[in-house]
Amino acid sequence: MDAQAAGNLLTVALVWAVVIFVALGHLWIGYRRAAMRSWRQLGAALAVLLAGALVCQLIGEGKTGGYLAGIIGFMMMLLLLIAAGSLALGGLIRLGLEAAGRPRLTVVALPWWDLAVVGTFAALAIGFSAAE
Repeated sequence: MDAQAAGNLLTVALVWAVVIFVALGHLWIGYRRAAMRSWRQLGAALAVLLAGALVCQLIGEGKTGGYLAGIIGFMMMLLLLIAAGSLALGGLIRLGLEAAGRPRLTVVALPWWDLAVVGTFAALAIGFSAAE
């Protein structure tokens, strides 16, 4: 394997690692928020991610000229949509487990840091889209 192929393989592995990390992190946040019955916070996080995806998409569409103009905005939109889907899936998994008869867990309340992480993630994605 030559150096360029190894570099391309490393780049692809890094991209997939970021996607998996984002998906699993948001899945966990959704699961914990549903277990705590903090629906407002879960809904707010979902709204922030979806609004961020919309802004990234609009920024990506507004780019003109250059080779692959708007591709970063589109990729950030996809990453935010993956995060939003994972957040919702985490909540649905928790509700499904409870409906299947698994007893409710005694959950220690999450501080607000998880919502700050979601908001910061959306803001970074918007920033990367705009900086392209």
